[in-house]
Amino acid sequence: MRCLPLLLFSVLGTSFAASPAEEELTRRAKGDGSLIAMAQFCNVSAPDIRLLASKTEAAALQAAKSLDIQFDSAAYRQHALAGVQVTRQTLAYVPRSGQNYDSNCAEVREKVATATTK
Repeated sequence: MRCLPLLLFSVLGTSFAASPAEEELTRRAKGDGSLIAMAQFCNVSAPDIRLLASKTEAAALQAAKSLDIQFDSAAYRQHALAGVQVTRQTLAYVPRSGQNYDSNCAEVREKVATATTK
């Protein structure tokens, strides 16, 4: 009888597991948040960052539709914010000048431009 609660937890726990498609959307949201944080770090303009956030969320909605899963905007934003926070913590140790900064930020600006023109 002692094993019953553990068994129930393991069975119930797996029934609430995210599907691979849902996990992909979670990874996508965190990646979108990471790009937003990098854009902020690279001094991309605030209007462009807002447009980036809007476009990436719209793209995630379309991806959810194509995968035939329900899109939860609040969950997407929460995961994107987690991506922003983790990336900001990492970027806190990166110098904001120099050749590496310039070349990396050029790539970030290119990604932002590509994402916002779709």
